[in-house]
Amino acid sequence: MSSQPAPQPRIVFEPFDFSPASGELRRHGRAVRLQGQPIQVLEALLAEPGQLVTRESLQQRIWSGAVSGDFEHGLNAAVNKLRQALGDSAEDPRFVETIAGKGYRFIAATVQLQRPVLEMKAPPPVQAKTAFYRPVWAVALAALVAVGGAGYWIGKRSRAMLEPVQLTQFPITPPPGFLLEGAGNRQGMAVSPNGSKVAFTAMNSTGLFHIFVRALGDLESHEVPESTGAGSLFWLPDESLVYVARGKVRRLAAGAQAAQILSEKVPVSTSGILLPQGRLLMTSRFRSAIIPANGGPVEHLKAGLCWPQLLPDGEHILHAAFDVKAARWSIRTSRFNDPAAPREIVMADSRAIYTESRRSGQGYLMYTRGGALLAQAFDARTLQTAGDARVIVPRVSSFMPVGSAGFSVSSSGELLVYQNVVHRSQMIWVDRGGRRLRAAGPDRISTKDARLSPDGKWFASAVFDVERGVTDIWLTDTATGLSRRQIVSPVLTNSPVWSPDGKRLAFMRTLESTPKLFVRTLEGQEAEQSLAGDGFQVPTDWTSDGRFILYTDSGLPLVENEGQADIWVADLARGGKLSPLVKTQFHEASAVTSPDGRWVAFMSSESGRAEVYLQRLEIADTLRVTGLRHPVSRQGAVCLRWRRDGKELFYLAGDGQVYAVPMGLGAAEPRIGAPQPLFRIEAEAIATTHSLTGFDVAADGNSFVVPSVSSPEASTLVAVQNWEEMLKPTAVPISTSRR
Repeated sequence: MSSQPAPQPRIVFEPFDFSPASGELRRHGRAVRLQGQPIQVLEALLAEPGQLVTRESLQQRIWSGAVSGDFEHGLNAAVNKLRQALGDSAEDPRFVETIAGKGYRFIAATVQLQRPVLEMKAPPPVQAKTAFYRPVWAVALAALVAVGGAGYWIGKRSRAMLEPVQLTQFPITPPPGFLLEGAGNRQGMAVSPNGSKVAFTAMNSTGLFHIFVRALGDLESHEVPESTGAGSLFWLPDESLVYVARGKVRRLAAGAQAAQILSEKVPVSTSGILLPQGRLLMTSRFRSAIIPANGGPVEHLKAGLCWPQLLPDGEHILHAAFDVKAARWSIRTSRFNDPAAPREIVMADSRAIYTESRRSGQGYLMYTRGGALLAQAFDARTLQTAGDARVIVPRVSSFMPVGSAGFSVSSSGELLVYQNVVHRSQMIWVDRGGRRLRAAGPDRISTKDARLSPDGKWFASAVFDVERGVTDIWLTDTATGLSRRQIVSPVLTNSPVWSPDGKRLAFMRTLESTPKLFVRTLEGQEAEQSLAGDGFQVPTDWTSDGRFILYTDSGLPLVENEGQADIWVADLARGGKLSPLVKTQFHEASAVTSPDGRWVAFMSSESGRAEVYLQRLEIADTLRVTGLRHPVSRQGAVCLRWRRDGKELFYLAGDGQVYAVPMGLGAAEPRIGAPQPLFRIEAEAIATTHSLTGFDVAADGNSFVVPSVSSPEASTLVAVQNWEEMLKPTAVPISTSRR
């Protein structure tokens, strides 16, 4: 470990930080090999972030003695090397934007730090001598995290002992074989109240989440027992962890080896707090419920307080409410069960967390706006903010529809943990053996699904926009790979499904309520139709006659541990009338009809895990299933696609493997062949964003469009101790006025 001996300005942007004094560029604390003219170009751009830096000014600054031809060649080469080091591209820039014929502009948000940052440096590799050898860097890290874990207790005894403090950053990575996914419709990360531990979820190749806890005094994270299939989690004041897994609410006491089941059914699964008299308030955007802290019957509430946090006075609750007109979250304070109107504090793109200040009697509200993590001074006694909010981290993971965000902070104020945003996915074409054929669309975006149009000329996908915390629907030309944003909304749009004539898209959108089914015309003047109904509506297929749209009524239709789900149809010939297609006590989802319209393949958990089944269809007054269910898969499944001629059914298994199943559908009983493994979709690609994983197959069944990883840089959790040192006058002020 090393620390700058004297305060030197550093400029931070996304995973990078740059020292103008030394010309040193780092990514996540590790040096990036970049020097000479490329680093001088970066310094010039960072000196005027957001402003045009002309080619003439760069020539005067860096190439003052060069002739015109040498200057042009040198500048172009330097910018290209700079973009390579940053993982940037001229076509879809994240950092350096080209202004044609004029110059360049640095477009990412930046933060200037005046205090030194304590960083970890890995020494050159050393060969282990014995089985008990521990590398030097591991010992250094142990010392760092041990100091971090003790910081809270030392601070409580004497804050003066901690002054002056240093800003300390270090990564927290999941165990081998596990990956982080961005914020979604759950709370997947939380710092314990005293700042000594971090709990987080990570997925493996099955796509199921597990919970891990990292104590700051440890080098490794430890898996929480019975946390497979985890949903949300939160800490209680006594340092016990409450979490949702396998459809049950569980509580793991500090130091315990097993969790207590508080409820056999999950009333809501986003966040929660401990109320007086030992009651747990569990909430989501649309529902709230109370569970006894030691288990017992569930009390459902008519209204709730989303993302609640009890403020220090023990009476007021900080919470969030979605403002439909503003398409943003209103951060408010209320008293629980108090009929008085809540008090609005700020508008945000996510939930907010209150944390104490180490330097004054006030505290801070922390929330996201425009993809950045902000901190704003807040007096918990008067319930008033002071001054402008300031950028702490330029980009963090967030999911606006439910208000989740990839950050957490201890109530004592020392420790901040956030998840950085890395756009690293791309759709590609592969053959039946998984060999890459070519790129299917742009790289370094956040997407992991594709639905091909009936004529094969386009595919639709949901692409995440970090600044808004939502996905838009893009259309990509399969011949050129060029994309355009087709459906853009201030709120979430997802799960596109083509009509059989290729002229319309069905998709889900959420604004005032749970996601609903919409249909939009693509040719001529676009027209949009909303279909009625309660509950979730996630479209999965459109029948070949154009009459029925199939959908699932679950928020997580591809994960059986969320609870029970059913398959429904919307009958467009009868004004969009809704009726159940497959409705049982099991979890059923992801229905797709055969090209001849006579069969439906879907997933069901009746065997204990999600497997593929085939059942005959008939049309009476509506679409119905009839006859026996025929099992198809043997490895679990999460996504289904038919070959255009109906001779094969493809599915993505729970282990990331894509299988092909030969089908004979002409006879009264189907002939179903044995599943044949084709290729595997990378677990890293499945974890790139919070969205549904999907692939599609060309008409001849010989090529597939699948998600892939286009960047080796993975998303990590970043722990920041003494984060308040980042609040400097040079930080970028952000207005919190209502817009």
